[in-house]
Amino acid sequence: NCSGRGICKNGTCYCEHGKFFGEGCEKVRIACADGCERNGRCDPETGKCKCNTGRTGEDCMTQICYPSANCSGKGE
Repeated sequence: NCSGRGICKNGTCYCEHGKFFGEGCEKVRIACADGCERNGRCDPETGKCKCNTGRTGEDCMTQICYPSANCSGKGE
């Protein structure tokens, strides 16, 4: 029945886009900070952005500047 949050086709739930997830659409998706998907991956269960290597911050928009790198004042 997809928890009333999606459509069932051939035994597979297709959840309402962006709102719910899980095998039966039973989990509520928590939104991450804007921009997260550009430099990371949103964890829908926690709403936290998991940043790609070399990125940091709530939205992963900050470049990590290692001592050997030259970030031109655009990183940490």
